[in-house]
Amino acid sequence: MAVITAVSLVVLLGFAAISIDVGMLYQERAELQSGADASALAIAQDCAVGRLACDTPTDSAQDLADANATDDAAAVAEATVDKAAQQVDVRLATGDESGVGSLSLAFARVLGHDSATVGASSGAQWGAVKKGPAQLSIAFAQCEVDAKFDAGPVVIGMQDNKNSQACPSGTSGSAGGFGWYKLAKNDSDPACGATVAVSVVVAADTGANLPSLCDEILAQIKSGALDNILLFPVYNTVTGSGAGAEYTITSWVAFEVLGWKFTSNEEHNFPVCTTGAQSCNKGIYGQFVEYVTLDDYELSQQPPSNGLAVVQLTD
Repeated sequence: MAVITAVSLVVLLGFAAISIDVGMLYQERAELQSGADASALAIAQDCAVGRLACDTPTDSAQDLADANATDDAAAVAEATVDKAAQQVDVRLATGDESGVGSLSLAFARVLGHDSATVGASSGAQWGAVKKGPAQLSIAFAQCEVDAKFDAGPVVIGMQDNKNSQACPSGTSGSAGGFGWYKLAKNDSDPACGATVAVSVVVAADTGANLPSLCDEILAQIKSGALDNILLFPVYNTVTGSGAGAEYTITSWVAFEVLGWKFTSNEEHNFPVCTTGAQSCNKGIYGQFVEYVTLDDYELSQQPPSNGLAVVQLTD
Protein backbone atom coordinates (compact mmCIF):
# COMPACT_ATOMS: atom_id res chain seq x y z
CA MET A 1 0.00 0.00 0.00
CA ALA A 2 2.87 2.37 0.89
CA VAL A 3 4.60 1.64 -2.43
CA ILE A 4 1.38 2.19 -4.39
CA THR A 5 0.74 5.42 -2.48
CA ALA A 6 4.27 6.67 -3.16
CA VAL A 7 4.05 5.90 -6.87
CA SER A 8 0.57 7.45 -7.08
CA LEU A 9 1.78 10.53 -5.23
CA VAL A 10 4.38 11.20 -7.92
CA VAL A 11 1.66 10.98 -10.57
CA LEU A 12 -0.68 13.20 -8.57
CA LEU A 13 2.06 15.77 -8.02
CA GLY A 14 2.78 15.66 -11.75
CA PHE A 15 -0.83 16.49 -12.52
CA ALA A 16 -0.70 19.23 -9.88
CA ALA A 17 2.39 20.63 -11.59
CA ILE A 18 0.53 20.70 -14.90
CA SER A 19 -2.62 22.28 -13.52
CA ILE A 20 -1.05 24.75 -11.08
CA ASP A 21 2.52 25.52 -12.11
CA VAL A 22 1.90 25.45 -15.85
CA GLY A 23 -1.28 27.46 -15.37
CA MET A 24 0.73 30.01 -13.42
CA LEU A 25 3.27 30.22 -16.24
CA TYR A 26 0.53 30.79 -18.82
CA GLN A 27 -0.92 33.54 -16.65
CA GLU A 28 2.52 35.06 -16.24
CA ARG A 29 3.12 35.05 -19.97
CA ALA A 30 -0.27 36.66 -20.63
CA GLU A 31 0.58 39.48 -18.22
CA LEU A 32 3.99 39.93 -19.80
CA GLN A 33 2.44 40.08 -23.27
CA SER A 34 -0.01 42.75 -22.14
CA GLY A 35 2.86 44.70 -20.64
CA ALA A 36 4.99 44.33 -23.78
CA ASP A 37 2.16 45.49 -26.06
CA ALA A 38 1.35 48.44 -23.80
CA SER A 39 5.03 49.37 -23.56
CA ALA A 40 5.65 49.24 -27.30
CA LEU A 41 2.60 51.40 -28.04
CA ALA A 42 3.36 53.92 -25.29
CA ILE A 43 6.99 54.34 -26.32
CA ALA A 44 5.99 54.69 -29.98
CA GLN A 45 3.49 57.39 -29.00
CA ASP A 46 6.22 59.25 -27.10
CA CYS A 47 8.50 59.07 -30.12
CA ALA A 48 5.75 60.09 -32.54
CA VAL A 49 5.22 63.43 -30.79
CA GLY A 50 8.84 63.96 -29.75
CA ARG A 51 8.56 63.43 -26.00
CA LEU A 52 11.79 63.01 -24.04
CA ALA A 53 10.56 59.64 -22.78
CA CYS A 54 11.36 58.30 -26.24
CA ASP A 55 15.04 58.44 -25.27
CA THR A 56 14.56 56.33 -22.12
CA PRO A 57 12.42 53.42 -23.38
CA THR A 58 13.54 51.02 -20.65
CA ASP A 59 12.01 53.21 -17.94
CA SER A 60 8.65 53.39 -19.72
CA ALA A 61 8.70 49.66 -20.44
CA GLN A 62 9.40 48.79 -16.81
CA ASP A 63 6.60 51.03 -15.55
CA LEU A 64 4.06 49.40 -17.88
CA ALA A 65 5.42 45.91 -17.24
CA ASP A 66 4.85 46.47 -13.53
CA ALA A 67 1.38 47.92 -14.16
CA ASN A 68 0.33 44.78 -16.05
CA ALA A 69 1.88 42.26 -13.63
CA THR A 70 -0.02 41.10 -10.57
CA ASP A 71 3.00 39.52 -8.88
CA ASP A 72 5.74 42.15 -9.29
CA ALA A 73 7.70 39.59 -11.30
CA ALA A 74 8.18 41.39 -14.60
CA ALA A 75 11.48 42.71 -15.90
CA VAL A 76 12.62 44.41 -19.07
CA ALA A 77 15.00 42.22 -21.04
CA GLU A 78 15.29 44.74 -23.87
CA ALA A 79 13.66 47.99 -24.97
CA THR A 80 15.04 49.69 -28.06
CA VAL A 81 14.02 52.55 -30.32
CA ASP A 82 15.09 52.86 -33.93
CA LYS A 83 14.21 56.45 -34.81
CA ALA A 84 15.34 56.09 -38.41
CA ALA A 85 12.97 53.17 -38.96
CA GLN A 86 10.37 54.69 -36.58
CA GLN A 87 10.14 51.40 -34.72
CA VAL A 88 10.12 50.17 -31.13
CA ASP A 89 10.95 46.67 -29.88
CA VAL A 90 10.29 45.46 -26.33
CA ARG A 91 11.09 42.12 -24.66
CA LEU A 92 9.87 41.34 -21.16
CA ALA A 93 10.67 38.34 -18.98
CA THR A 94 10.00 37.05 -15.52
CA GLY A 95 12.21 38.72 -12.99
CA ASP A 96 12.74 40.23 -9.59
CA GLU A 97 14.29 43.36 -8.13
CA SER A 98 17.69 42.41 -9.57
CA GLY A 99 16.38 42.02 -13.12
CA VAL A 100 15.51 39.10 -15.35
CA GLY A 101 15.15 35.90 -13.39
CA SER A 102 13.05 32.78 -12.88
CA LEU A 103 9.81 31.92 -11.17
CA SER A 104 9.91 29.38 -8.40
CA LEU A 105 7.68 26.38 -9.03
CA ALA A 106 5.76 24.57 -6.32
CA PHE A 107 4.79 21.11 -7.57
CA ALA A 108 7.02 20.66 -10.61
CA ARG A 109 9.99 20.13 -8.27
CA VAL A 110 9.02 16.48 -7.99
CA LEU A 111 9.66 16.24 -11.73
CA GLY A 112 13.04 17.95 -11.42
CA HIS A 113 12.03 21.49 -12.33
CA ASP A 114 12.60 24.01 -9.55
CA SER A 115 12.01 27.16 -11.58
CA ALA A 116 11.07 28.43 -15.02
CA THR A 117 11.43 31.59 -17.07
CA VAL A 118 8.86 32.92 -19.50
CA GLY A 119 8.87 36.00 -21.65
CA ALA A 120 6.98 38.01 -24.25
CA SER A 121 7.90 40.48 -26.96
CA SER A 122 6.15 43.16 -28.93
CA GLY A 123 6.93 45.80 -31.50
CA ALA A 124 5.29 49.01 -32.63
CA GLN A 125 5.82 51.53 -35.40
CA TRP A 126 4.85 55.15 -35.82
CA GLY A 127 4.42 57.30 -38.89
CA ALA A 128 2.14 59.57 -40.85
CA VAL A 129 -1.47 58.73 -41.63
CA LYS A 130 -1.83 57.11 -45.03
CA LYS A 131 -5.58 56.64 -45.12
CA GLY A 132 -8.59 56.33 -42.87
CA PRO A 133 -12.15 57.48 -42.20
CA ALA A 134 -12.89 61.21 -42.36
CA GLN A 135 -15.86 61.83 -40.09
CA LEU A 136 -16.75 65.13 -41.73
CA SER A 137 -16.45 65.68 -45.47
CA ILE A 138 -14.01 68.56 -45.02
CA ALA A 139 -10.52 68.99 -46.45
CA PHE A 140 -8.30 71.73 -44.98
CA ALA A 141 -5.91 73.82 -47.06
CA GLN A 142 -2.27 73.14 -46.18
CA CYS A 143 -1.47 76.87 -46.03
CA GLU A 144 -4.26 77.31 -43.47
CA VAL A 145 -2.81 74.53 -41.33
CA ASP A 146 0.69 75.96 -41.59
CA ALA A 147 -0.44 79.46 -40.59
CA LYS A 148 -2.76 78.55 -37.74
CA PHE A 149 -1.43 75.36 -36.18
CA ASP A 150 -0.10 77.06 -33.05
CA ALA A 151 -2.55 79.95 -33.04
CA GLY A 152 -4.99 78.55 -30.48
CA PRO A 153 -8.75 78.59 -31.21
CA VAL A 154 -9.37 79.91 -34.71
CA VAL A 155 -12.16 80.17 -37.24
CA ILE A 156 -11.47 78.49 -40.57
CA GLY A 157 -13.74 79.74 -43.28
CA MET A 158 -15.35 77.78 -46.07
CA GLN A 159 -14.21 77.96 -49.66
CA ASP A 160 -17.42 79.63 -50.75
CA ASN A 161 -16.94 82.39 -48.17
CA LYS A 162 -13.59 83.47 -49.68
CA ASN A 163 -12.53 84.67 -46.25
CA SER A 164 -9.30 82.82 -45.57
CA GLN A 165 -6.61 85.26 -44.51
CA ALA A 166 -4.01 82.52 -43.97
CA CYS A 167 -3.66 81.57 -47.64
CA PRO A 168 -2.16 84.20 -49.97
CA SER A 169 -3.78 84.98 -53.27
CA GLY A 170 -2.99 82.42 -55.90
CA THR A 171 -2.27 79.58 -53.47
CA SER A 172 -4.24 76.39 -53.00
CA GLY A 173 -6.37 77.80 -50.21
CA SER A 174 -6.91 81.34 -51.44
CA ALA A 175 -10.62 80.63 -51.88
CA GLY A 176 -11.02 79.57 -48.28
CA GLY A 177 -9.56 77.52 -45.49
CA PHE A 178 -11.45 74.34 -46.25
CA GLY A 179 -13.84 72.89 -48.77
CA TRP A 180 -16.51 70.21 -48.79
CA TYR A 181 -15.55 67.26 -50.91
CA LYS A 182 -16.89 63.97 -52.20
CA LEU A 183 -14.91 60.96 -53.33
CA ALA A 184 -16.14 61.17 -56.93
CA LYS A 185 -17.90 63.79 -59.04
CA ASN A 186 -20.94 61.58 -59.56
CA ASP A 187 -21.54 61.08 -55.82
CA SER A 188 -24.88 62.61 -54.87
CA ASP A 189 -23.76 63.49 -51.34
CA PRO A 190 -20.39 63.35 -49.55
CA ALA A 191 -20.13 60.31 -47.30
CA CYS A 192 -19.17 61.19 -43.74
CA GLY A 193 -16.85 58.51 -42.47
CA ALA A 194 -15.70 57.53 -45.96
CA THR A 195 -12.11 56.36 -46.26
CA VAL A 196 -9.78 58.98 -47.69
CA ALA A 197 -6.19 58.29 -48.73
CA VAL A 198 -3.13 60.44 -49.25
CA SER A 199 -2.28 61.10 -52.94
CA VAL A 200 -5.91 60.62 -53.94
CA VAL A 201 -7.79 63.33 -55.84
CA VAL A 202 -11.30 64.07 -54.53
CA ALA A 203 -14.08 66.10 -56.12
CA ALA A 204 -15.26 69.43 -54.70
CA ASP A 205 -18.77 69.71 -53.34
CA THR A 206 -20.14 73.20 -53.89
CA GLY A 207 -22.48 75.14 -51.66
CA ALA A 208 -22.39 76.32 -48.07
CA ASN A 209 -24.63 73.61 -46.66
CA LEU A 210 -23.26 70.89 -44.43
CA PRO A 211 -23.76 67.54 -46.17
CA SER A 212 -26.84 65.91 -44.70
CA LEU A 213 -24.98 62.74 -43.81
CA CYS A 214 -22.77 64.77 -41.45
CA ASP A 215 -25.64 66.13 -39.33
CA GLU A 216 -25.49 63.29 -36.82
CA ILE A 217 -21.74 63.75 -36.31
CA LEU A 218 -22.18 67.37 -35.24
CA ALA A 219 -25.13 66.44 -33.04
CA GLN A 220 -23.00 63.87 -31.22
CA ILE A 221 -20.14 66.32 -30.76
CA LYS A 222 -22.51 68.96 -29.37
CA SER A 223 -24.03 66.47 -26.90
CA GLY A 224 -20.64 65.14 -25.83
CA ALA A 225 -21.39 61.65 -27.13
CA LEU A 226 -18.50 61.89 -29.61
CA ASP A 227 -14.94 63.05 -29.06
CA ASN A 228 -14.57 66.51 -30.57
CA ILE A 229 -11.04 65.86 -31.86
CA LEU A 230 -11.55 64.81 -35.47
CA LEU A 231 -9.04 63.90 -38.15
CA PHE A 232 -9.29 65.80 -41.41
CA PRO A 233 -7.50 65.27 -44.73
CA VAL A 234 -5.35 68.14 -45.99
CA TYR A 235 -5.03 69.29 -49.62
CA ASN A 236 -2.25 71.31 -51.19
CA THR A 237 -3.45 71.81 -54.77
CA VAL A 238 -6.76 72.61 -56.39
CA THR A 239 -7.61 72.22 -60.05
CA GLY A 240 -10.72 73.56 -61.73
CA SER A 241 -13.41 75.59 -60.04
CA GLY A 242 -16.97 75.23 -58.77
CA ALA A 243 -18.49 71.81 -59.30
CA GLY A 244 -15.52 70.88 -61.48
CA ALA A 245 -12.89 71.56 -58.81
CA GLU A 246 -10.74 68.79 -57.40
CA TYR A 247 -8.42 68.59 -54.39
CA THR A 248 -5.24 66.53 -54.13
CA ILE A 249 -5.00 65.08 -50.61
CA THR A 250 -1.47 65.14 -49.21
CA SER A 251 -1.72 64.53 -45.46
CA TRP A 252 -3.96 64.56 -42.38
CA VAL A 253 -4.38 66.85 -39.41
CA ALA A 254 -6.08 66.64 -36.01
CA PHE A 255 -8.53 69.44 -35.20
CA GLU A 256 -10.45 69.99 -31.96
CA VAL A 257 -13.91 71.12 -33.04
CA LEU A 258 -15.23 73.81 -30.68
CA GLY A 259 -18.09 75.23 -32.75
CA TRP A 260 -19.53 75.83 -36.21
CA LYS A 261 -21.90 77.89 -38.28
CA PHE A 262 -23.35 76.41 -41.46
CA THR A 263 -26.38 77.33 -43.52
CA SER A 264 -28.29 74.14 -42.83
CA ASN A 265 -27.46 73.60 -39.14
CA GLU A 266 -28.08 75.29 -35.84
CA GLU A 267 -25.09 77.44 -34.92
CA HIS A 268 -23.03 76.08 -32.04
CA ASN A 269 -20.48 78.05 -29.98
CA PHE A 270 -19.45 80.19 -32.93
CA PRO A 271 -17.47 83.32 -31.97
CA VAL A 272 -18.46 86.82 -32.96
CA CYS A 273 -16.32 87.99 -35.87
CA THR A 274 -15.76 91.42 -37.34
CA THR A 275 -16.49 92.36 -40.90
CA GLY A 276 -14.09 92.94 -43.75
CA ALA A 277 -10.74 91.17 -43.55
CA GLN A 278 -11.77 89.30 -40.39
CA SER A 279 -15.20 88.24 -41.60
CA CYS A 280 -16.21 84.71 -40.73
CA ASN A 281 -19.90 84.45 -41.38
CA LYS A 282 -19.67 80.70 -41.87
CA GLY A 283 -17.05 78.16 -40.96
CA ILE A 284 -15.71 75.77 -38.36
CA TYR A 285 -14.25 76.91 -35.04
CA GLY A 286 -11.55 75.05 -33.13
CA GLN A 287 -7.83 74.47 -32.85
CA PHE A 288 -5.20 72.22 -34.35
CA VAL A 289 -3.67 69.75 -31.90
CA GLU A 290 -0.86 67.25 -31.74
CA TYR A 291 -2.47 63.84 -31.70
CA VAL A 292 -1.66 60.15 -31.92
CA THR A 293 -4.28 57.73 -33.18
CA LEU A 294 -4.35 53.96 -32.77
CA ASP A 295 -7.50 52.81 -34.52
CA ASP A 296 -8.89 52.67 -38.06
CA TYR A 297 -6.04 54.57 -39.69
CA GLU A 298 -3.41 52.99 -41.91
CA LEU A 299 0.18 53.86 -41.16
CA SER A 300 2.57 55.35 -43.69
CA GLN A 301 6.28 54.98 -43.04
CA GLN A 302 6.72 58.68 -43.76
CA PRO A 303 7.46 60.87 -40.70
CA PRO A 304 4.34 62.31 -39.03
CA SER A 305 3.16 65.63 -40.40
CA ASN A 306 0.81 68.39 -39.21
CA GLY A 307 1.12 67.19 -35.61
CA LEU A 308 -0.71 63.95 -36.37
CA ALA A 309 0.72 60.44 -36.13
CA VAL A 310 -0.56 56.90 -36.19
CA VAL A 311 0.89 54.11 -34.05
CA GLN A 312 0.41 50.41 -34.69
CA LEU A 313 1.65 47.13 -33.25
CA THR A 314 3.90 45.26 -35.67
CA ASP A 315 4.11 41.90 -33.86
